[in-house]
Amino acid sequence: MMERVLDGKQDEVKASLNESFSIQPNGTFNVEYLGSFVPKILAMLKPERIEEVKTVMNQYGTGESKS
Repeated sequence: MMERVLDGKQDEVKASLNESFSIQPNGTFNVEYLGSFVPKILAMLKPERIEEVKTVMNQYGTGESKS
């Protein structure tokens, strides 16, 4: 994931991802949270990687996988 992030934004992305994983067990990882989380993460990605990450996020959100 970090190779897809804009230079200088890696620490911010790591912190955001850690926060999202830490709140999942307590039930506050919901649509409202995602509404703020996704745009924040996408804004820190290299432009050429945004569609790729959106695709993965959509698969995660729908329970689909390529395995």
